[in-house]
Amino acid sequence: METIRRYKKLLWFELLDVIESADPSHEAFVEFIDEFKMRLIESISEGNTFKIKAAAKNLRLSYENLSSQDPDFATEEQQELFQKLVLESLET
Repeated sequence: METIRRYKKLLWFELLDVIESADPSHEAFVEFIDEFKMRLIESISEGNTFKIKAAAKNLRLSYENLSSQDPDFATEEQQELFQKLVLESLET
């Protein structure tokens, strides 16, 4: 899977604003969690790592809420992929 970093140049709070205003779709959630994962890899600060992991956890909760409210939000495969990406980003 190739990662396209659409949000690489955004500052942290700009990225959070984009996430809050984005349409809640499975693809958007995957893009955001991939961006968190890449920022964790690039992170050299423990404080920065903590704030990225906290945002990843919040994104996971939002995803789980949406998928539990709307059964057509994502397929089982998509949900498993997202959970895998979240776990990878939290382990980094």
